[in-house]
Amino acid sequence: KALVYLSRAARKAPARWANWEAVVLFDRALDALEHLPKVERTLEHGIDLRIALEHALLLVGEPARALEHLLEAERVAEALDDQWRLGWASNYLSEYFGTVGEHARALALGQRALEIGIALGDVTLQAESRLRLGQLCHARGDYREAADLLGMNLVTPTGSTPIRKDESLLATISSQRAKTGLLSVLSRVWLVWCLAELGEFATGLSDGQVRLADSSSPRDPFQPMLAYLAAGRHHLRKGNIEQALEFLEKCREIQRLGNFDLWSASISSSLGYAYLLGGRLDDAAALLTEAVEQANATKSMLGHSLRLA
Repeated sequence: KALVYLSRAARKAPARWANWEAVVLFDRALDALEHLPKVERTLEHGIDLRIALEHALLLVGEPARALEHLLEAERVAEALDDQWRLGWASNYLSEYFGTVGEHARALALGQRALEIGIALGDVTLQAESRLRLGQLCHARGDYREAADLLGMNLVTPTGSTPIRKDESLLATISSQRAKTGLLSVLSRVWLVWCLAELGEFATGLSDGQVRLADSSSPRDPFQPMLAYLAAGRHHLRKGNIEQALEFLEKCREIQRLGNFDLWSASISSSLGYAYLLGGRLDDAAALLTEAVEQANATKSMLGHSLRLA
């Protein structure tokens, strides 16, 4: 019972943006798991817990602890010959190595996750893997390849027919991410950035869409925050500094109120660059310095070269 309730509580904590609470609860669930027999069902639950814990650890800036859990999840999935869980472990290993800046390993693992998703017909795993690969290609400057991958996530439905109909923790988490539309939102954000770098501004996110996202999600500040960030950087690349500042300042306000620490460096660096182009040099220097320090503190290296530039 402890394992079930701790897992359920940990899964619900991020909905209140209580990411540290989620880490503590997942840790306690893993401790509870150690008291149960090492049978297939408990081994599967252990994989699911470690994958879920990895994501929570990244959100609070503790990627080093995340790797240990993911490697164990990968090892057990391979021992059980559980291709579905191996695919998800590979997906989150790709996320980890992308976060710490090891792009080659992240790309290889992301490709393995995508191939497993295709083989199993799991459209949610495919979408997650394309998102990871698109983010990595963006970080490497491969904007056209990234745009092609991310664009597929906006035309391919996810979550309508889940590959797993069981009540496992991993099936619940993956289905929930697909149903909330978060995969589509994240894919659109990175796609807008890629298209802006390619100079294809007409196909980006419109200001009206951004404000619609804000007004329609009063209880979920995360997606409007992403929409403002996408629009702000879009205008920044076009050279529309006033519009960029409007969106990025609103974005930073939401980020600070919502305690979305993982996004702080990207938002601060974008706003700092907008201040620079707008002639507010002291504000720019302070925010750009803060952004680099924040990225170092959370060990978030994805896109760090852009922040430094």
